[in-house]
Amino acid sequence: MSFRKYKPADLATLPSTLDPAQYDVSPETRKAQAERLAIRARLKREYLLQYNNPNRRGHIGLWVAQAGVHLLVLCTSCLHFLSAGITVMYHHAWCEYFFYSNVTTT
Repeated sequence: MSFRKYKPADLATLPSTLDPAQYDVSPETRKAQAERLAIRARLKREYLLQYNNPNRRGHIGLWVAQAGVHLLVLCTSCLHFLSAGITVMYHHAWCEYFFYSNVTTT
């Protein structure tokens, strides 16, 4: 039995689960995604260790910059990682951001 290729309706968009850009990615793309997830996990762990430290002093803020990876900042209220840019300021009205002039790499 042969099925026709999925064709979206005129008034509907292609479902994201059928988007080849989502599921048909190259090994290089998968590796880059895994590296980004590892960086985010490491930063979140580092932040939570600092946040839960009973002896900490001052503000906590984390930045990371690595080749091929977007600059990320951790929202201290909701613990989301955000691309550093104009939209970061509008993520949540109640979130605090600690922008440092020195970008550190880990």
